[in-house]
Amino acid sequence: MAAHWYRELLKYDKEKIISDLGGGDAGKKRLEKLQLASIVKLVPAKASDSDEVLPEDLEQVVDGNEKMVSFVYVGVVMLDDYVIYCYPKYISSNNAPGFIEKFATVMASVKRYRKHKEQNVAIAKAGSDRNVSKLSVIMELLQHYYRNGLYIKSVKQQEINGDGEINWGRTINETDAILLRKKPFYPDMFTEVAEWNEGDYFHRLHRFVISDCFRTLKQDRLMDVLGVHGFLSSDIKDRHVFGKDKVIVQKLQRELKTQFVTWKKEVLNLIISYIKLTGSSKKSRGLVFYGTKAMNMVWEDACKQVFNDMLGYKIKSDKMAFLAPKEQRCAYCKQLMEHRTELLEEKAAKKLRSQLENPILQDVIDHPVWMKNDKGHISDSLIPDTIVITGEGDDWEFCVYDAKYYNIKLDDDMVSGKPDIESVAKQYLYMMAYKDFMEYFNIKKKRNVFLFPSEDGNKRLGTVQLPFLNAFNEASIEVIKLDADKMLSMYVVGNKHIGLDEVINV
Repeated sequence: MAAHWYRELLKYDKEKIISDLGGGDAGKKRLEKLQLASIVKLVPAKASDSDEVLPEDLEQVVDGNEKMVSFVYVGVVMLDDYVIYCYPKYISSNNAPGFIEKFATVMASVKRYRKHKEQNVAIAKAGSDRNVSKLSVIMELLQHYYRNGLYIKSVKQQEINGDGEINWGRTINETDAILLRKKPFYPDMFTEVAEWNEGDYFHRLHRFVISDCFRTLKQDRLMDVLGVHGFLSSDIKDRHVFGKDKVIVQKLQRELKTQFVTWKKEVLNLIISYIKLTGSSKKSRGLVFYGTKAMNMVWEDACKQVFNDMLGYKIKSDKMAFLAPKEQRCAYCKQLMEHRTELLEEKAAKKLRSQLENPILQDVIDHPVWMKNDKGHISDSLIPDTIVITGEGDDWEFCVYDAKYYNIKLDDDMVSGKPDIESVAKQYLYMMAYKDFMEYFNIKKKRNVFLFPSEDGNKRLGTVQLPFLNAFNEASIEVIKLDADKMLSMYVVGNKHIGLDEVINV
């Protein structure tokens, strides 16, 4: 198989990609498949001076004659006899030392995000796999195999006076009792012992499927970049030993109805998806992928998890006890409820009161109120990325962090790859929205930060501010780049929280 590496959102010559994918009509058709799957996008050649595609470039409507393309994807793509690796835009090259390890961390973080945010394909209903990638199913199958082993059923064997559990029903009905001191005594008893049935149809099918998964990944470093280890052999090389695909699926569906162990039901559903996605009716390998089209969301979730985002914390809960005694926090929540509902019509006010009975930190932010004839209606409000309150004793700092997936450059001569003015303005508004909250709980310090991924360590680049908003005494926004490999590694492990300054100083 031929393997190619491409950087996310970098502009590539369309003819080069076609050549990489076999050239001629075959290469064009493969590129079209990538476009239809929204893995590759045509981009205007001169939309910006940068080699990197900017968000505004992606929004432009282009025709089929554009000569530049960009990969809007991070992950692994298998197309016929080609393996395509798409690495994140903040990594400058795939030739740097330790690159494979960094890319493996990226893929592990994508898997962590999918598990945290998206529906697990293992619990999807059988037959609902149209939008499920074969590689996603393979990864789920292998995770189950590592955790639970192979699908196996026990067969109960009965014997006389064995070491297993006594079958009292059969013993009483089929053997003679002796009365000793007016109590029945059974000299011979039927006992049961459970033996694993390795010849079971579903055990052998699962072993074959897992073996096939390992074979699929044992090429072009797929096991390395996906963090897969081990191997399992099967003496069955052709799955039609188990019957036609339709028959296999029917048997699996019947087994599902008799199975009540959760992980076994998940495995059966995954095998059904695998059989359908790799059916004999499929022509060639087709398009198979595992990754994300939203690496920005992975970066955002990583920052939330590592820095311990408090947006979902209930103000009345013990987690917020450091702010003030519970009575004071309850009084604040009551005050919040009265303030937020005073302009609303009764139906909307009743609904909001119910929500604010036990509000979370996110609920502190006001909603827009649309007025008509003295009746107010609310719409969606601002939602910050991450809110963290740090400190101890009476010395607390209110922090608003916003994870920005940009390749920013800020030095004495220029700034590039920066967020737009809307992002800067919203960051001020987030802090302003919590002004009353901070005053009520006597939080005097505030910190506003943009967090960007970096491939070469942590850096404080500078600040950004909107001078006309400085009149509201809001802090300038710090611009910080964080070592993405270390951040994603902490995100994958997920067993501790850490402070921003601690991350920067490490």
